[in-house]
Amino acid sequence: MQENNYVVLRQGDDSDFFGREIIVHLDTDKNMTGWTAEFKLGNITKNFANFETTKQLEIVLSKTETESLPAGKLFGYIKITDGNGKVGTLEAIPFNIFAKVI
Repeated sequence: MQENNYVVLRQGDDSDFFGREIIVHLDTDKNMTGWTAEFKLGNITKNFANFETTKQLEIVLSKTETESLPAGKLFGYIKITDGNGKVGTLEAIPFNIFAKVI
């Protein structure tokens, strides 16, 4: 995997600073009413619901959360649960976490 495919974050920085966005687009024509999603990166877990209209998940990590991540390459995962309780994990999302400098 090429380095430019990684989401780059710095420990102690907010992921949405200066208008930056981390958005996962769910490319499907399925009706996603009642579906849920869980994002996991290191010790951080984010839960999502009510994305049936946008079919996207916006991942926002606070400075406290990024500070808790170890420096280096990590992989984030999204687990989707449909309205019938069927579960699937999407492809890994690569992150490169740089050490806090200040």
